[in-house]
Amino acid sequence: MRPHTHPSLAAFINSCIAIGLCLMGAAVLIAITGAPPVLLITAALITGAAGGLWITELLGCFTPRPRNAG
Repeated sequence: MRPHTHPSLAAFINSCIAIGLCLMGAAVLIAITGAPPVLLITAALITGAAGGLWITELLGCFTPRPRNAG
């Protein structure tokens, strides 16, 4: 593995970003609709985590594969 490629770190960062965006969306929905916060926050955490992993997989498709040094 090359030193600058850390797929698990990338997945973690993408998940944190997606969770943060989903939580901000949940906060807006709570403020506008007065919906129960626990339900929206739980949904945001689950959706953000899944979305972050999906984004990591999607971006991985466009990342060049390292050549074998053989």
